[in-house]
Amino acid sequence: MKKISISLILSVLVGLSTATAQTIADGQRYTRNEEFEKAEQVYKDLIVKKPKVGDNYYWAGLNYLAKGDSMSAVKMFNDGLGIAPTNPYNLIGKGHMELRKFNTQGAEVFFAQASAAKKKLRPVLNKEIARVYLMVEFGTSEQLKAYAARAIDYLKNSNQDFEAKILLGDAMLVQNPTNSSDAIQQYIVASYDAPADPRPILRQAKVYARASAYPLSIAKLDEALALDVNFAPAYRQKAEVFSLMKERDSAVYFYEEYLRRNDNITARKFYVQTLYLGGDFDRCISEGNKLLAVKSIPNIYGVIAYAIAEKDKAKRRLIDSALNYYFYNYEQQYIKPQGRELQSSENFIKAILMYRSGLASGNDTTKQMMAASSYSILSMVLSDTGKTSIKSYQRIQDLYFNGKSYEQAYGVLELKRKKLAGVLNSRDLYFEGRCLAATGRNADALKIYQELITNDTNYLTGYYLIATTWAGLDANDSTGNVTAAFERWMGKLDSTQRVKFVNDRENAYRNMAFFAQKRKDYEKASYYYGKVIEIRPEDEATIAVKKRIDDYIVKVKAKANKPKPSATPAATDTTGAAIALTVTVTGVTGETQGEVSGVITTEPFPDCIPCVFTWLVPLLKDPPPPPS
Repeated sequence: MKKISISLILSVLVGLSTATAQTIADGQRYTRNEEFEKAEQVYKDLIVKKPKVGDNYYWAGLNYLAKGDSMSAVKMFNDGLGIAPTNPYNLIGKGHMELRKFNTQGAEVFFAQASAAKKKLRPVLNKEIARVYLMVEFGTSEQLKAYAARAIDYLKNSNQDFEAKILLGDAMLVQNPTNSSDAIQQYIVASYDAPADPRPILRQAKVYARASAYPLSIAKLDEALALDVNFAPAYRQKAEVFSLMKERDSAVYFYEEYLRRNDNITARKFYVQTLYLGGDFDRCISEGNKLLAVKSIPNIYGVIAYAIAEKDKAKRRLIDSALNYYFYNYEQQYIKPQGRELQSSENFIKAILMYRSGLASGNDTTKQMMAASSYSILSMVLSDTGKTSIKSYQRIQDLYFNGKSYEQAYGVLELKRKKLAGVLNSRDLYFEGRCLAATGRNADALKIYQELITNDTNYLTGYYLIATTWAGLDANDSTGNVTAAFERWMGKLDSTQRVKFVNDRENAYRNMAFFAQKRKDYEKASYYYGKVIEIRPEDEATIAVKKRIDDYIVKVKAKANKPKPSATPAATDTTGAAIALTVTVTGVTGETQGEVSGVITTEPFPDCIPCVFTWLVPLLKDPPPPPS
């Protein structure tokens, strides 16, 4: 037998080790491709082999954040600092966790420490600081815009590489969500630097999807896949776009293509959720149960329960079946063996299903009881501020509001105020005002709408709601506040918006005409009816009303200028003659709300004019949409 040299054996082993060893770059690539479990395994192996290299902990933490597991991310950053207390990357990770609590000052302390630790790396570290600013996915629009501004400041002093340019585009999009042209331009610039990388093209596709430009989004996704046919996020994004387009079969097809390239527990969880959102409830239930056979995932029990409930919303039996499914399978098979109680996220699902069961009952008393019971659970969940996401507040608030449980919806918004230190975004303020108005608290609603336009001076709906709320407080506009509010709203409209809100303008002018008549300001009434006729020149009834008012004005002026006779005979004046008026009322959506008929007199006491709420009630029932 030939002897094999020890050196030869060692060289072969070293060669094999080099060939199979994975690096941080491999983990980063897996994370970008949403192969989170593979990335996690890479970092675990790296930490075992080199436990004192602090960078490994940071990138492992970012992978957990991308996966949606912030608790594991916190542990990883802390472990990294425990091993290497001055490691700049883990200091940045700790700073990110402070940002999630909106403690910008505390975060900046960690960022300053990171920069001081490795001055030579400062440009690279600045890019990472910008990255973690942009990874905060919840908060008010103002808070997120402030974070984006800080990210841009750090990127100005970064290494200005390919990734920095992508991050700059992301920050621009957060700062100006209604105008994405700057962000898209930045993504295009990034593509020039790395023409083979699909990530900036994926970013463009997401922007187009957000703007409902679905064909453009799909074209960009095809372009990304032409660069890398195995780029899994592009398949998932395609599935989401087709889902938005209500093309369910295409959505499922592309998600299955995603799974072919990225078949892991996390991907399967997303798949089950996609089936639910796409309305394929039977397959959602089937695939969800297959997943649970492999691993017990808390929210999948809830998704399956929702799918059961959604199969026929009108049948309380099915919703109750969903409740029973969730609590029998979940509590008996998952919770009790652990010897514990339901946690916040689990109680969240329980309360929602309880409330929906009440909505499906058709019994007002049952609805009220379910609303109260579910709210007592949800308020406890929401008070657990460390574990409840901002998105959960919106979800619960929408659930109550759409179910006309306005007190509960308002209560959720107040809890959200507490979590966000008193600051709500425009959408929240819209719903808060609507809840107050729906429960008869118009004065409080008015304060909220004032706060809304103070925060967002360009939000037209806020000005409109102020006018209608004033009308609820002063039906005769004795103070002139209603007319002033309507005038302010219309003064904000540009030429395009004047066309868009033509129905609202018509109703506003009709009401202002009514108010002017009540005040016996007939010239103003004539003016406002004239504005109605400009919008509806075919409206013969309004033309007739305006003519009678104008005739009366002429008669009064002539009477005032006429010399007084020595004796005044009894007059047989017919100026108070009445006419029938039928007004077609249109709401803010442009749809006909119905017709209002009444008798209108023009002189001099038009008290039989239908009340202002004749026209305003449809507006209050069908208000403008909330901010996006």
